[in-house]
Amino acid sequence: MLIRQISKKNVGYLFLINCIRQFQRDAVLLKIHKKKVVKMGLENILSDLEFSKDEVLKKHIVSRDNYKVIRISLETGLEIAPHNDNHSVLFLVLQGKGIFTSKKGETELAKNEYISIEADEIRGIKSIENLVVLVVRD
Repeated sequence: MLIRQISKKNVGYLFLINCIRQFQRDAVLLKIHKKKVVKMGLENILSDLEFSKDEVLKKHIVSRDNYKVIRISLETGLEIAPHNDNHSVLFLVLQGKGIFTSKKGETELAKNEYISIEADEIRGIKSIENLVVLVVRD
């Protein structure tokens, strides 16, 4: 399990930056549509952000063969109950605060902090204040 402030000196940062760069390259690719060249758009990750009092909201940002990027938002008090999953995951807090559960216990994370959890390890999230998390999973 890794818990660190984002800095240019750690591996998680480099992994995240590489995923973002790949996403940016994919987003600006030109595609042919009806014999016209159309530039695919870029958008702000928080531009269409919503919260729900009743449920965790998920937005699938990008899906590739070897990774997926998802934005999740949890209104204060909502949670994703601790569970096991068969993929590794990196949770990067974009906004708010939350308690993240892993095999080593509970850890509070805030903006620009992240935790990395291996496949088949327990994971869960509880929002302390409106929480937005970027999820990068294999």
